[in-house]
Amino acid sequence: ADRKSHGRTMTMSGSVALGAILEKISSHDKDYRYMGTSDLLAELSKDSFRATPDVERKVTEVVLKQLDDRSADVSSLAVKCIPPLVKGASEKTTETVIDALCAKLAMTAKSDAQRRDAGVIGLKSLVAELGDSHPASGAVVASLARKLVAFFAGQITDEPDAAVVGDVLDILRAAATSHGRAMAPHHAETRDALLAYLRSDGRVAKKRAAQCLAALAASFTDAAAASTVDDVLGELDAACATSGSRGGAGDERALWAWLLGALARCANAGFQFSKKIAGATPAVAELCERCVGEEEEPTREACLQALEAFSARCPGECAVHLARVQTLASDLTSYDPNCDDGEDDDDDDLGDSTADAGDDAADEDMDDDEYGDEEYSDDEDDSSWKIRRAAVKTVAAVARASPATLDENFARISSKMLGRLRREREESVKLDVFEALEDIVRTCAGHGGSLEAAARACAPRIARAATARLADRAAGAKVKTAAIRLTRETAAALPGSLESSLPALVPALASVLAPSGGGSQAGGSALKVEALSLAGLVFSTRRGGRPTDPGFVDSLAPHVFAAAGDKYYKVAAEALRACRALVPVVASDARSHAAALAEAALSRVGATDQDQEVKDAAISCAGEAAARLGDVMGADLKRCLGLLLDRLKNEITRLAAVKAIGSVAKSELRLDMGDYAATAAAQLAGFLRKTNRPLRQASLAALEALVSKHRGSLSDAEVTAAVAEAAALVMDGDLAIAGSALSLAASSVSFPSAAAAVCERVLPAALELVRSPLMQSHALHALTSFFAALVAANLPAVKADDLLERLMDGRSGAGGAGAGSEMKAEGEAAAVAGRTAAVCVAAVCAGVNDAKHTSATAAALVKQLGDPSSLSEKDLLALFCLGELGKAGDLSAVAGVEAALLGALDAPGEELKSAASVALGGVATGGRGKFLPMILSHVANESHKHQYSLFLSLREVIRNGGVDNPEDASRTLEILFANAGSEEEGVRNVVAECLGLLAVGDASSLAPRLAEKVSSGDARTRATSVLAMKYSALALADDDAAAVAVFAEVLPAFVGSIPLRDEDRDVRRAAVQTLSAAAHARPALARPILADALPAVFEQTVIDKSSVRVVDLGPFKHTVDDGLELRKAAFECCDTLLDACLPADSLANGGESVSGCASGYVAALVTGLGDHYDVKMVSHALLAKLATRPGASAVLLQRLKELVDPMGKTLTAKLKGDAVKQEIDRNEDLVRSCLRAVDACEAHLAGASNDPAFAEFIAKTVNGERTAAKYAAIKAEAKAADKE
Repeated sequence: ADRKSHGRTMTMSGSVALGAILEKISSHDKDYRYMGTSDLLAELSKDSFRATPDVERKVTEVVLKQLDDRSADVSSLAVKCIPPLVKGASEKTTETVIDALCAKLAMTAKSDAQRRDAGVIGLKSLVAELGDSHPASGAVVASLARKLVAFFAGQITDEPDAAVVGDVLDILRAAATSHGRAMAPHHAETRDALLAYLRSDGRVAKKRAAQCLAALAASFTDAAAASTVDDVLGELDAACATSGSRGGAGDERALWAWLLGALARCANAGFQFSKKIAGATPAVAELCERCVGEEEEPTREACLQALEAFSARCPGECAVHLARVQTLASDLTSYDPNCDDGEDDDDDDLGDSTADAGDDAADEDMDDDEYGDEEYSDDEDDSSWKIRRAAVKTVAAVARASPATLDENFARISSKMLGRLRREREESVKLDVFEALEDIVRTCAGHGGSLEAAARACAPRIARAATARLADRAAGAKVKTAAIRLTRETAAALPGSLESSLPALVPALASVLAPSGGGSQAGGSALKVEALSLAGLVFSTRRGGRPTDPGFVDSLAPHVFAAAGDKYYKVAAEALRACRALVPVVASDARSHAAALAEAALSRVGATDQDQEVKDAAISCAGEAAARLGDVMGADLKRCLGLLLDRLKNEITRLAAVKAIGSVAKSELRLDMGDYAATAAAQLAGFLRKTNRPLRQASLAALEALVSKHRGSLSDAEVTAAVAEAAALVMDGDLAIAGSALSLAASSVSFPSAAAAVCERVLPAALELVRSPLMQSHALHALTSFFAALVAANLPAVKADDLLERLMDGRSGAGGAGAGSEMKAEGEAAAVAGRTAAVCVAAVCAGVNDAKHTSATAAALVKQLGDPSSLSEKDLLALFCLGELGKAGDLSAVAGVEAALLGALDAPGEELKSAASVALGGVATGGRGKFLPMILSHVANESHKHQYSLFLSLREVIRNGGVDNPEDASRTLEILFANAGSEEEGVRNVVAECLGLLAVGDASSLAPRLAEKVSSGDARTRATSVLAMKYSALALADDDAAAVAVFAEVLPAFVGSIPLRDEDRDVRRAAVQTLSAAAHARPALARPILADALPAVFEQTVIDKSSVRVVDLGPFKHTVDDGLELRKAAFECCDTLLDACLPADSLANGGESVSGCASGYVAALVTGLGDHYDVKMVSHALLAKLATRPGASAVLLQRLKELVDPMGKTLTAKLKGDAVKQEIDRNEDLVRSCLRAVDACEAHLAGASNDPAFAEFIAKTVNGERTAAKYAAIKAEAKAADKE
């Protein structure tokens, strides 16, 4: 049947035009035929072209006839007509065209060479240009696949021509690569035919057949791919069994071994497939070990290539075999039958200059192999280098896949690889060794611990090996570039590890960069760029502020400065970045180079005809040089400032210039910027009106530095203009910008006119900002600093009492409009605004710097509170202010404060009670001697009606400095432990936080004491003790090494398998939450526990039916799930662990850690995706993340149908007819969350599209009428996010 969407209908004018074209084509003049065919191609390529079936038939006949045209040019144009013709043709026409092309493909006579070429090119272009999503692709590929298989399956001729079979396999491979899914109905037939062809003796082009089968395997289902591995492994076993009795068996073994590796690289690593690959690993390794003769080198190489692919694609399943593979491969890195010089090991010899540079073949393709896409080198005398190259790549693959295996054999592997660099004759192998060492260094650095320590210990040896290659005159440019790149990777991944190597490394780099040393001329720009990058990195990553040997700078700096003037922009830009890295070194240890460094940068800043990358690097370098070396630059400082100001005029260089001027203005050298400061301030103020956010932010920072450090160079009018522009930016739409604007305003109050502008324009905006519910720490700090600066400046227009009144009256604005508008924030927003205002009140009092004034303010607040029974929401602000004032100073002398705050605990409403608790704790923070004993005496009374509120007050004291009096500390702990088993959950939670915070300050004694409580006592006490560790982990300081060591030792007692499997649900929930907090705050503490804890966490994700109960409410029944919170916490913990503790493994090493626990993750998702709304939302996010992790792909593919079923129910669920808006919104969020997970699977989970259940789910449910538009929007969002 015709494809109606692509049916062609000719208009009258179109018919006339086509008739003229066909008339030209039928001409005897080849030029006319050429022009006619060209016109026909243009007509067919138009989207507007439509043809009736009769016209379509005529055009098809003409095109096929033109393929046989005597003129090669006409024939070539006819070939180009085939794809646009077939794209919209009927299936009958498609079949006709393919039959004709295949007939030409089968022509083997010399006289038919042109026709045959037309058939080959026509089929290849048809496959290449027909997109996979095009409606015609399925029909074309279905028709083509059967006919192509018939060629090499012997259905057309008994002995197919070698050239024909080769072309057929190439076309089939292209079709499998581009349209593999469309070939799914013919997968089994094609696979069987290819395997049969490979089994046959005497067949030609077996290499291409193997490549074709590997390409086709990319679209196999998991079961089909696993079955193919079984068949190939069986053939390999058969070939090994007959290797001694049949000629050519070595080649057969190499073929099947290579095919196993190609399947591992191409096929999707589903569960069954990965298991089969893991099962094939020992057989391939054994075959590699048995092959010892030179005639078996191809087989050995194919085995190594296969083992490399196994390690990279299925690391988890092959984990038990990786140690054997690594040992085998590391031994073969030194395989060289022509040179038996013993074991490869590293030594300190720097002079080895006898190494061969390699031949010209190494400069071409370095990835050729006998059964790969490329051909081997023509070197038939010695092919042992291929074994070494394959072995090196395998070692690298195992290192990436299994850091544990690398850790066990690091010393041996590193010695082997470094020793190979000295002895290797083949350049391509050397390059692979360098690349393998880079992988090993990155793997070690990413895992820390013993691996990182081993890599750091090896770093000097790496530097010595690289330096030796740089000194080797016989080494080629590629080898030298690779040597520097390895050293740079080591310096970047392991900062400070090359300190001891600098005496040898710096001269070597200098020799590379020196024009007379042949480095830049012989090595080219790539070598120079790498050397400059390494030079900059070495000096920028020096540790501990160590002084730099001036000799290093003397030998390296002149060459770096000279390279800054290089004509090639990449060299110049990298040199300028290296110059910037050298600035601190020159400033502290080699100031004699200051002038040359400045000249190198300024000469580039002054030039206009250069690349943007060079401009930015030059401006950045010039700014850093002026900031650190301005006191010795002399006239160059003014030249630098002038050039930077000039660059402000150019929009392209403006941002870099603003940042550079900011660096100069912030300089600790207090440079005299003279008139340049005023000019810069005027231009920077104008930039505040720009929409470019980074430019505004950089301009505000530079202006603040100019006003605060160069006020003598600025006039009042210039600062006033800047303040006027900045005032418009003080809003909660961008709090980062608002904070910077407030900092500028605070620095400007010493200028009279500017101070007036601050009071008139900035102050009202700041008061409005106080009411914002979006306030964050950075903006809050800037806001409090602004108010403190206003008060400290003692401005006539701003009195402290007036400002306090305006802050505390709950109103916004200043005097005029807005003075009567009440703060309308409610709930949490009101609390945020109240706390912000309270902090600002404390800042104003601190700015006054008068204890009596603070006490008077507190007394006024106490008086405002009045009778506790009459407290209302308007008194929230007064309570917050008292708390903040109490933190800032001692309010013990303020009469009535204690009674007022204790009375406020009786106020109606939880918000007032909470504010009173926090206020009491704040007052106790500044007056511990009076108020803390009072709090402790009240909170010790378990029957006290406000015990919970008083515990909140105690928590506030502990948060703000702890309990310093030993007697009070002892009593505090006694009270806390006594209430750890309180019946009230709120009390237990606050007690847990207090204990956790105290444990951070006294880890050595309190942490073990808490650990004892976990294994003894009642369930509530156990849960409280476990939860205390959560707060300890969150509060632990980075620099408290002693406390970190203690918590590392005791943490398993809190989050190990025992508390996670406690009989009490609350204990288990506390353990899950604590593990999640520890993983988030301290991943290094959580990682060692995962092997024990993670299986127990997975157990908590299962729905416990015994926790589900039905409550009879009379007219109806309500189902209560007591285990929901535990399951939700468990899924959130799994999500946190995946982010915090597993990303390095899963991304850098092929997923070893993820693959080890992937089964648990996926099993949890199978239930979580069909659980409660809250659990589903977390499960969707978790599935989306797992889909991007290679280590989890096999298990995800295995259980994809089980994952798809609950998601299908989520997407097709219907709400009740009387659903309210909140329910509708929640369901919409759930659907979008589910679609994001689906998109992640479709985009990142290789092989998902080959799964029948998933493909049906996408076609019928996801792309169904209800969700298709939403899914398209989700995909567009994901695509936009990837671009960003």
